[in-house]
Amino acid sequence: LFSHASGAGVRTASARMRSVDGKVYRFDFAVVPLTNGDGIVGFAGSAVDVTERFAAEQALQHQLGFVAQLLESSPLPVATFDNTGRYVTVNRAWEEFMGRSRDMVIGLRGASFMSTEDATMHAEQDAALWRSGGKLSYEARVRHRDGSRRDIVVTKGWLEQTATGWQ
Repeated sequence: LFSHASGAGVRTASARMRSVDGKVYRFDFAVVPLTNGDGIVGFAGSAVDVTERFAAEQALQHQLGFVAQLLESSPLPVATFDNTGRYVTVNRAWEEFMGRSRDMVIGLRGASFMSTEDATMHAEQDAALWRSGGKLSYEARVRHRDGSRRDIVVTKGWLEQTATGWQ
C-alpha cells in the first residue's frame, strides 16, 4: 500500500486484525499517494470495517453450497432457469432423465431441443406462471435425447427479487 516505487494510483487491500480481547475484525483499506511533482510526499486513505459483511458473505456462500449439494443429490430431475428462460443449472438426475449433459444445455433455452409443439406448450405455461406468480404444476411429455417420449409432472415456481427479498 505504501510503496514509493509503485506507480499505482488508488491502492486497495483487505486485512484481518485481532483486537486486544481476541475478537477478529476485517477491514478494507484504500490508499492514494499524495505527490508534489517530484515524488510521493504522503498518503491519504480510509479503512472500513467489513467484518459483518464478510461474515454474511461467508454464510451466504455456505448456504448456496449446501443448496447446490441438495439439488445435485436429489433423485428427482431439477433444472433452474433465468428470467429469459435459459438453463442456469441442472442436476445429475436431470442429466440422466433427459440424456443430455449440463454442458450441452446451460445457457440454452429449453425450446432449443424441443419440438415446436412442446416448446409452445411450455411457453404458454411459463406465461401463465409469470402472470400469476407463485407455483404451478402440469403434466407433459418430454423427448429424451434418444428420441423416446417420457411422461413427467412439471412443477415450476417463480421467484421475484424485491427490495425486501425473494418472493
